[in-house]
Formats: sequence, structure tokens, C-alpha cells
Amino acid sequence: MRFVGTVNFDETTKRLSPRLLDRVNLICLNDSIRARTQVATGGADAGKGVTASAYASWRKESPLSANVEKHLADLAEPLRKLGVIVSPRVRSAMRRYIATAAPLIGSGEKAENIAFDEQLAQRVLSKVRTVTSLVQKKALDEVAGIVDGFRDESVSPSGAAIERLRAKE
Repeated sequence: MRFVGTVNFDETTKRLSPRLLDRVNLICLNDSIRARTQVATGGADAGKGVTASAYASWRKESPLSANVEKHLADLAEPLRKLGVIVSPRVRSAMRRYIATAAPLIGSGEKAENIAFDEQLAQRVLSKVRTVTSLVQKKALDEVAGIVDGFRDESVSPSGAAIERLRAKE
């Protein structure tokens, strides 16, 4: 794994702009991710760099499936209440990510849902600033219910993002 940029969020950190968040995958590391990364690398050297042409050859392009389109449609209204829209730039990035990552995860709808869940956390829920009103709290609960409906695993990146937002309420 290579980080192009990192940021520590604390009281001195300014908010990342929505324009920046449209262009990046924001990955929040927790202790379990750190532990898995250390075990996987065994403290070994990161290895040879990846060229732009190699990276381009790995990327896939395909339209979003009916399954993912349904998830996006179901999430549109609660996300709007949270002050977030899925912009064309984000949809395009999600489309590439899901097309590239889903076959690496597995096959079928389950792999697609896992990849979508990752993008929901990294590209969409990362834009939610605060959850203060009752309408926003209900909208966040609705997002959580939708995510629970398509993820059959107890731990998910978007579930963790929702819990972080609830902790800030």
C-alpha cells in the first residue's frame, strides 16, 4: 500500500474541502487495519514502485450495475438530508473502483457490495461534516439501515464511518 498523502485529524486540523474529497479516497485507519498491515508486510520493505502504465493497466472501466444504482438511489434522499450529494466525479471514481476491486474481492453481488461499501465510506460519508439536527440523525440511521441491508458482515468501512459520525453528535 502506498500513501500519496496523509493527515492527522485533531483540534488543529482544518476541514478538508468538498472539492478535495471529490478527488480522493479518504481511508481512516484504525487499530485492526494497522495490525493487519503490519502482519501482512512483516516489516518488510515496501518493494518496487508502481509505474503509471502498470497502474493504468490494472484499472477497469464498466458502468455501475443495477445493484449499485439501486443502492445509490436508496441513499440519495438520506444523504441529501446530511448535506451530501454523489457528484458526477464521485460516481465516475466509484464506477472505476468497483469495476477494478470487485473481481479482486470475489464474484457477484457480494463482492460488488463490499467494494461499494468501501467507496461509500471513502468518498461519500467522508463529506458529512456534522450530525446535529433530528432530521440529520434520522437520515444517518436510514443510511445505516440501508448499509446493513446489503452488507452481511458485521464490520464495514461505511459502518465504521457512521459510528465515527455518531460519536461526534
